[in-house]
Amino acid sequence: MPIGREGERRLGAIIACNSDRGITWLRSYISSDRGTSFCIYDAPGPEAIRLAARANGLPVDRIVEISVLDPYPFHLIG
Repeated sequence: MPIGREGERRLGAIIACNSDRGITWLRSYISSDRGTSFCIYDAPGPEAIRLAARANGLPVDRIVEISVLDPYPFHLIG
């Protein structure tokens, strides 16, 4: 889905703002009704995400810290 020049400008500004705070936006998921989104970030901590979201004018309802479990290396063991 094309986002146009304004969308590109806005996304670039968000990425730059996040980068200034040590945050990398990895991926976002949006529900089929477009009412809920889930965003995955690599960040120094939850407060950095809150500050960047505020600076970007984006809502944050909840932050959940996660760990990555990659199942692929395990099939090579043994």
